[in-house]
Amino acid sequence: MTGGEPPQHLAKYLGKEKLPIDPILLGRSSTFQTVTILANLVISDEGKFDAVSIMEITPSSLQGQEELYRQIVKTIYQNERFEPGYDKDPKVRIFSNLVVRVTIK
Repeated sequence: MTGGEPPQHLAKYLGKEKLPIDPILLGRSSTFQTVTILANLVISDEGKFDAVSIMEITPSSLQGQEELYRQIVKTIYQNERFEPGYDKDPKVRIFSNLVVRVTIK
């Protein structure tokens, strides 16, 4: 692999499709609005969550709360399991990105 190229096999999420979220993370708003978050997760060569960056928040009126949603996505995935990325040899694991779409209702 040369610098800047993604691995041939990206990381894969091995957890559940639906996860509960602690209501405390969502704040004290009495009128919660459904939100969809497009996020980029960094997965380590050991298959552990390493970092998250938010790519998009829908509806756009919630863009100002990016840090809140970054923290929520981090909390959701920090203890989850992933298969690390790799190139030709699956025994040689490498850091990889994984783009996820999270909907909070």
